[in-house]
Amino acid sequence: MVREGGGYEGRNDRYVDLRVDDHPDAVRELARVFTVWDETVLVRHDRGLDPTPELVAEIQRRLAALGYAVEPTGALDAPTGAALEAWAGEVNLEGRLRDDGLVSEHLVRELRDVTPEVGG
Repeated sequence: MVREGGGYEGRNDRYVDLRVDDHPDAVRELARVFTVWDETVLVRHDRGLDPTPELVAEIQRRLAALGYAVEPTGALDAPTGAALEAWAGEVNLEGRLRDDGLVSEHLVRELRDVTPEVGG
């Protein structure tokens, strides 16, 4: 599949580039691999969460636990956005960052997974 600027970091137009050349049941395997790719990498099914003060404070606590200098204010301010962007870039989830005022549900789940010691 192609989409203008759809490749990794917008460097090319290959939105989806999957191969199963030598699989004995290539069509079925390609469908399976695409389903996994769609659920884990593509953002078309990623639900946006309202950045409530409670959710943002949780995100801030989790980012602070990972060493980012953010205060748990509950406000989705510039330092919080920068910390979230930096963390997402480190774990190869920058494609989950949103510019519509919402927070990626997938990104929050991943952040929770790596900071289980921090309460919600």
